[in-house]
Amino acid sequence: MNKKLFLVCPECNVEYFIRKKYGDDVYFLTALGAVFNFSEVKYIESIMDFITRESITDIYVANDISCRFIKSIVEREDGFETSCENIIRDILIDNYSAIMHGKSLIEKKKHLAELNVNQQIKEIKMNELFLQRIIQQNVRITGLVLTIDEQVVRECRC
Repeated sequence: MNKKLFLVCPECNVEYFIRKKYGDDVYFLTALGAVFNFSEVKYIESIMDFITRESITDIYVANDISCRFIKSIVEREDGFETSCENIIRDILIDNYSAIMHGKSLIEKKKHLAELNVNQQIKEIKMNELFLQRIIQQNVRITGLVLTIDEQVVRECRC
C-alpha cells in the first residue's frame, strides 16, 4: 500500500480535499506557507524516522493558491513578517518579472505557489542526509499546486 506524506500550510485547510483525492492513507506535515526548515538536523531526523516507521512511498509538497501568505505577498498586503513570508517574498523578488508581468491575479498566485513548491523540493534535495534516505527507500517527491476552489491539482515541473 502506498502511504503518502503531504507537506502543506496549516492555514490552507487542504486536508479534507487531499484525503478525498488521494484516499485515507495520507499523513500531513505542516509549516506556515508550506515553507519548511530542512537545515535543522533534529527536525530532519524526526521526519526521516517517520518516513521509515510509516513506510512512506511518496512525499508531496503542496501549496494552495489561496494560501494567505501567497495571497498577501502577490497582492502586496501587510503580512505578519513571518520567516515564511520573507522566504516567499524573496522568491517573488527573484522572479518578479516572470510572476507579475501581464498575468491575471490567479495566474500570479499559481506561479508563485509553484516556485515556492519547487524551492522546498530543492531544499529537500540539498540536504544530503535526507536525500540519501529518500533514495534508499525509493520515496518519490512530487510538487503540487492546488486550487481548492476549483477542485484542481496540478503537478509542478520540478
